[in-house]
Amino acid sequence: LFVFSGVNVQKWDAGSLPMTVLHRSKVFRQPRASNASVAEVIADDYPVTFKLWAGQHSSDGWSAGALKLTREVTGRKVFKLPGGYTAEDMQIEVSGTGAIVAAVAAGSVSEIRET
Repeated sequence: LFVFSGVNVQKWDAGSLPMTVLHRSKVFRQPRASNASVAEVIADDYPVTFKLWAGQHSSDGWSAGALKLTREVTGRKVFKLPGGYTAEDMQIEVSGTGAIVAAVAAGSVSEIRET
């Protein structure tokens, strides 16, 4: 596999420095404004950077999604998300140098275990 790195073509998984993988989810619409309280990232290698955006929906679509959290995740442990807001729309971004299997944000630990 070859990828573009800036203006250069580079072979994936080659060279002395690992390349960073980044995935940003679609915007998830909640049935009602709520607050995700916990998250978990499953990856082949840690650390992984986890970001959470939350915002309100408008007639024009996604509106004013604010970055609520940036966190370095060092292992497969459920972690708390910040409170103090409710949102209709949420979006997750994860990045790291190894394969990222899954990233989940939910209202409770039991909801994460159900996925």
